[in-house]
Amino acid sequence: MTSNDPKQPQKRDVVLGGQAAMPKAGVVLGGLEGVQRRISDRNQDIEYRIAALQEALNYGQRGLDLLIRSLKDKSEQIQWSAYELLRDRSEPRVKLALELFSNSGVVYMPLRDLLAAGKWRQADLETTAIMRQLCKLDVGDRLNGMHFTQFPCEDLGLIDRLWRKYSNGHFGFSVQQPIWHRCDQSRWDKGEAWALFGDRVGWRASFFLFEAYHWKQYRELTFNLSAPKGHLPFVSGIFTMEAIANRLISCRTNS
Repeated sequence: MTSNDPKQPQKRDVVLGGQAAMPKAGVVLGGLEGVQRRISDRNQDIEYRIAALQEALNYGQRGLDLLIRSLKDKSEQIQWSAYELLRDRSEPRVKLALELFSNSGVVYMPLRDLLAAGKWRQADLETTAIMRQLCKLDVGDRLNGMHFTQFPCEDLGLIDRLWRKYSNGHFGFSVQQPIWHRCDQSRWDKGEAWALFGDRVGWRASFFLFEAYHWKQYRELTFNLSAPKGHLPFVSGIFTMEAIANRLISCRTNS
């Protein structure tokens, strides 16, 4: 006999379904309340929490609300799992939530689509455009290190996650950051540290048969995954790289 009590496990719940990950220990509530608890239980395996996210879709509008809230979960895997479940839905409030995934109001769907399609050059230009927008630059103004001292941490993290996700960890600010700090710590002279970083990520090139180097122009960059690790995003290159790396660390420290 089926129970009508919403707090009792139902057939569609993980506890009775037998198709998803099970909890490490303890009794699991059924219904939407149980789904919510399973999503928020950080002591459980991530697969178990993601299974509960998928189950939330069985609960109509309240389940959608739960998925939307999960976009702000502290776990990046939960954030992205909720995002993937919501990305193709047509409800206006879902679209709004995805567009406002960052409190800045920047729409990140175009950047995500470019990265997902492997259009690295267009994605880099879109990244620069987003950063210019967030820094409130006028037409013709160039991004420089000073613009990143108060750059929104939420947006910096989101841009970085998008690049890392769709490049399988090959590109991204948090990929460049440890490379830069190793270079900076190994050289007394800042110019030498910049040059070493440029060599590591492929922003500098040597002339064949000559002991001379030059910084690549934008058109000379490699916009595919054969590029060295950390080659992209370029943004304004060496003029912003150090400031972005430092801001990334500052955001993590203060989060």
